[in-house]
Amino acid sequence: MLQKLACALAVALALVCAGACVPTTAQALETAKITARPNTGSGSDVVGGTETRITWEVQADADEELSGLSLTFVDGTTFGTDDTRLTMLSGEDLMDRTPMKPTCKADGQTLKIDFGETAPAGGYFRVEVYGVTFPVEGGDEAFSGTYTLADGSTKKISKIPSVEIKGVTAFDNFLADLKEQPWVEAWNSNMFLCLFLNPVILVQSLPIVFKGFLMSLSIVLVAFPLAIPFGFALSLMRISKSRILRCLAGIYVNIIRGTPAFLQIYIAFFGLPLAGVKVDDYVLGVIVMAMNSSAYLCEIFRAGIQSIPKGQNEAARSLGMNA
Repeated sequence: MLQKLACALAVALALVCAGACVPTTAQALETAKITARPNTGSGSDVVGGTETRITWEVQADADEELSGLSLTFVDGTTFGTDDTRLTMLSGEDLMDRTPMKPTCKADGQTLKIDFGETAPAGGYFRVEVYGVTFPVEGGDEAFSGTYTLADGSTKKISKIPSVEIKGVTAFDNFLADLKEQPWVEAWNSNMFLCLFLNPVILVQSLPIVFKGFLMSLSIVLVAFPLAIPFGFALSLMRISKSRILRCLAGIYVNIIRGTPAFLQIYIAFFGLPLAGVKVDDYVLGVIVMAMNSSAYLCEIFRAGIQSIPKGQNEAARSLGMNA
């Protein structure tokens, strides 16, 4: 039994040693990153139908000498070749830049880049493609590519990240047309008028403002019905014979009514997360508005109750009603 166990261990050790002696397969060229320059004028969105720039960075393996690259765009994408730049980055933090003079041509949806000479092994390259216009439908635009080695062999590049492109809507087209209107250009040519009221920004902000209005309306429709019973309960506490209940209700009402609603919202939305309390934004908005409104409704109910003459209370008691 011991001999069989020893033989099994010897065979396993031999297999491990044999595997360690087999040379590992070289890693293929990898995409370090691929990005598109924002083209909306503000923000970080990349929209279809408008020119942008693609920056593609690749890292060759230590034993790979590249002589060419190709990048295939999604159908419907247009791009230029005249201004395409190829740069080899090296040194610490890739701060040393060596511009190269490649030959670029378009073959359908594929941009082919011929280095003209073999690059050093293990190079890090940056490709900048100008005049790129993605389809107006937008979406996650996927790329594919290949690279050519010094011996003329071509290999496929795997796992090129996609770029998110925002689709162009009819409203976006309307804004683009509005921006090109002569009267808008004349208005914006005056610095004071442009800073005071930019027609394009005004129209562009309308959907955002309307969305905020709907959100505010939905918060009010939920918060105010909740505030009514809570405020009524506080008013009963304010006129209660119990000193503790009157004190608690008074402190709450005076604090809420004595501080701006903006401060209460600020504390709820920024202070609570810092304290580790995570609540949904909509629910938190309803809670803040309900608490704020209940303090004001408390005083309305209390004043209404206490405004009833004493004689009416006595008459109600004489009829058997509760005080």
